[in-house]
Amino acid sequence: MDLSWALLLVVAVLVIGYGLYTVYNLSNFLGDYLRS
Repeated sequence: MDLSWALLLVVAVLVIGYGLYTVYNLSNFLGDYLRS
């Protein structure tokens, strides 16, 4: 396992996790906004 590949994998996981977290928060925000 090369170190650069491990680092790239960690960065990819962080970016995907952050993206999912952002989408989740946005959908909750929009849901609350539309219900009001």
